[in-house]
Amino acid sequence: MRASAALLALLVSPTLATQKVLATFDGAVATKAVWKDLNDPVMGGASKSTFQVTADKTGLFNGTCAIVGFLKAPGFAKIMGTTQFGDVTGYDNIALRVRSTIPDYKGFKIAFAAPGIPKTRRYGGASYKAGFSLTGSDWQLVEVPLTQFSHDWSAYTGRCNTKDPNHWYHKGPQHYCCSKSGLEPSKPEVCVDSKYLSNINSLEVWAEGVEGDFNIEIDWIGATKKSRTTIV
Repeated sequence: MRASAALLALLVSPTLATQKVLATFDGAVATKAVWKDLNDPVMGGASKSTFQVTADKTGLFNGTCAIVGFLKAPGFAKIMGTTQFGDVTGYDNIALRVRSTIPDYKGFKIAFAAPGIPKTRRYGGASYKAGFSLTGSDWQLVEVPLTQFSHDWSAYTGRCNTKDPNHWYHKGPQHYCCSKSGLEPSKPEVCVDSKYLSNINSLEVWAEGVEGDFNIEIDWIGATKKSRTTIV
């Protein structure tokens, strides 16, 4: 019986969660990107933000997401890092190690871009985007499943489950979430296509669609895999 139990323990073993860091702020060549801070450019946009690399070699993004007068809705602020990032094919989540002095802010989003991602908006580039939330003000690992990302997100809200307002010259489109996200409306063609995961050239952290002050300090951005049980 002891021998059988020992053999079973050897046969079934957990594969530990693994991670791959794509971007840091410590100057390491493999994870270095060019970062810039951008705010809502549309008429009446009033969001303000700053971005700096701290003495601890983290990225600090602060600001206020304000009402856009023209839209009568909250706008956005974001930071965007560009370079040729590492290949995350086979990973399950986009991940961030972060902390915040305003963890209750509800407008945080993470996006990534790669050449060829379908464009579903009239203005701006093409990217996959998803929201995330924080729990408390301590350092924490935020893992956003790739199933939560959609390339069909609204330029008004940043979300995939909203409909844009109508204009006199066109009807506002309905946006769609990934069919694996659990959000509605949804369709499979807006889900992350794995062919883009080897060619990511932009990472973005947004404060969008929710009015208020925000703060987020970023240690790194990368990808993680789920723990799995394997037979060895």
